[in-house]
Amino acid sequence: MRNQPRPAGAIRSRAATRGASTSARHSALFGMAVLFAIAVLGRVWHLQDVVLERFTIASERTRTALEPIPARDGRILSADGLELAFDRTRFDIAVHYRWVEEPPNAAWLRDQARSRLPPAQRRDADALATAEQQVLADRKRFWESLRTLAGISQAEEARLRGQLQARIERMIASVERRRDERLAESTAASAAETEDRSLPLWERAWRITVRELTTPPARERLDPIILKEELEQHPLLLDVPFPVAAAIQSSPSTYPPAAADVRIHSQRVYPAGDLAAHIVGLRRQSDSQAESAQGPAGSAALPERVGVSGIERAYDSVLRGRPGLRRTVYNSRREVVDSQVLREPVDGQDVSLTFESSLQRRAERILDAALAPAEDAEDSDSSDPPPQGGTLVAIDIETGQIVAAAAAPRVDLSATMRMTADQWQSILDDPRHPLFPRVTQLAAPPGSVYKVLTAVAALESGTVDGATRLHCQGFLDRPDQLRCMIFRQSGASHGDVTLGDALCESCNVFFFQTTRQMGPGPLRLWSERFGFGAPTGADIPGEAEGRLPAPTKSTALQLSIGQSTLLTSPLQVARMMAAIANGGTLVTPRFVQPGSSASAPAAAGIELAGYVRDEAPPPARIPELSPRTLAIIREGLERVVEDARGTGTSVRVPGVRIAGKTGTAETGGGRPDHAWFAGYVPADRPRIAFVVMLEHAGSGGAAAGPAAREFIEALIETGHIRGSRPQAAASAPVARGE
Repeated sequence: MRNQPRPAGAIRSRAATRGASTSARHSALFGMAVLFAIAVLGRVWHLQDVVLERFTIASERTRTALEPIPARDGRILSADGLELAFDRTRFDIAVHYRWVEEPPNAAWLRDQARSRLPPAQRRDADALATAEQQVLADRKRFWESLRTLAGISQAEEARLRGQLQARIERMIASVERRRDERLAESTAASAAETEDRSLPLWERAWRITVRELTTPPARERLDPIILKEELEQHPLLLDVPFPVAAAIQSSPSTYPPAAADVRIHSQRVYPAGDLAAHIVGLRRQSDSQAESAQGPAGSAALPERVGVSGIERAYDSVLRGRPGLRRTVYNSRREVVDSQVLREPVDGQDVSLTFESSLQRRAERILDAALAPAEDAEDSDSSDPPPQGGTLVAIDIETGQIVAAAAAPRVDLSATMRMTADQWQSILDDPRHPLFPRVTQLAAPPGSVYKVLTAVAALESGTVDGATRLHCQGFLDRPDQLRCMIFRQSGASHGDVTLGDALCESCNVFFFQTTRQMGPGPLRLWSERFGFGAPTGADIPGEAEGRLPAPTKSTALQLSIGQSTLLTSPLQVARMMAAIANGGTLVTPRFVQPGSSASAPAAAGIELAGYVRDEAPPPARIPELSPRTLAIIREGLERVVEDARGTGTSVRVPGVRIAGKTGTAETGGGRPDHAWFAGYVPADRPRIAFVVMLEHAGSGGAAAGPAAREFIEALIETGHIRGSRPQAAASAPVARGE
């Protein structure tokens, strides 16, 4: 019965029912699609015009930045309070490049205008054009106000802006040129590879396909390059007065922080110029630090300055300030909403030196005068080159404190802070080496000033005593070797001499004979006990230790008169003279006063230039040095100046007794000798030991002696010593020999 035919009406009724049902489903699906599309479009609109605006406003509402708080580095002062180095705060005005650029960048101008409009008007061409005109007007007012505030002309403003824009545009052009060159090379190489006719057709087709799929399509015009320098602020006005900086920071409406910012720098200043330049040293920015602080939006690190020489380096950890750290919250107008100091800044401590500026300046002028022939070499009658350099060191015989420490030539520290590369190179090429710290790092043969040490060794070894007489024939064994200076000059001799005579007249033969008898052992022993061949322990890094050779029978004779391969520093020689004057105590030279803030307790120690030194050790008595030995040597040293036959008569100063020793050290190579004079004053009540050394100046008595005399006169005039006898009417005789 299943196959029975159905009525035609029934079939039509069911077809109509199915059609209606399908149409309803289609309508429902279409309606759902429309509703879904409306929901998506509504959500897109909501995200773009409502949510985005809310998030944008929220992101612009506040901004937090970590800012460094500058700290002052400590001052370096002379003993009389003159500032030799201190920190000065400098203010620079940095301006955003887009505010400098002329004509204004179109994209930047459009973005600035859009930021001033509500979201609904940002697509309105008329509103956008009006806003752009407002931005340009504000930009014009900004520069007019800045010119008036800084006191610069419109031409000067144009020059500064033009220099900055030209620099940035050169950078952009260079980057674009390199990009175009790389693109051209890449395109040429790719075309050559795929169009090589020697390849099979299928391989060429494959390479072309790969190139088309992997290479970006060629553009008619490459996108413009935007450097980060175009989006940054750049220093434009340097070292402006504080009122200018304060006005900019307090007027954000006139000087928007996005346009201009005040950058604060701490600048090291050396107001005394070249006074004690080698002792003070230099403080410079560390190479590992950024060029400058980046302001509120930048890093929390400040540029770090470190001492690179002299006291600046020795006491760097004491002088250097520790920057603080502040967390600041800004609103969209860069106004401070909240500020909290996370770490307080700590200023560096001041350092007071041991010498007074007046005596130091006199000592430097004395050296400058001694080297003055270097400026008039063409007018000089002498065939010898002028002195190349010199040093003058004076030390308190009881405490070791430096009374004066002069060197020449030297540089102006204030000038070095603004020197160009060419100027620096000129200084480096100067054959006189003005940057060389001669006070602490000079090491040279001492010549006859070393005979003082030989005399100590001879007396303490029992080889001679004060009454021993030896005969000088002008030379030791042969007239062409081991001779006295007067024999070389005139063929004369000293005859029979005692130790006092030998010191007074600087008799080489006496010391040759004495050393031959006692052997090299005592010479080495007493040299070490007096500190030769080792640094003195002065509180400045890089001190020269000199060279104390191990003497043999063949070299001991030359060593006894300060020659051979012996090298000593001015500080070592000054300390030797201080020990003779103070009764045999070896002091440690100090450049910083023990009462200054830089002097820490001995238990804590002071960190100096990467190593740790304790306070100066107490003066140490030289072992087994007898008072009788010192008395004999003191008498001989006083005769060097006071006796008519002495080699140091050029040092005489009326009203004060002087003890010392001349030295004329051979240098070899056909160059003039080094000139030395070392001594102490007053001879009857010693207070100060000193050394004068002039490089390649010739005779110690003739060259170094007059400089020593002038320094002693300066000691009297500045009140460091007083005369101990009536003024002498007769003038001092001319020095002879050494």
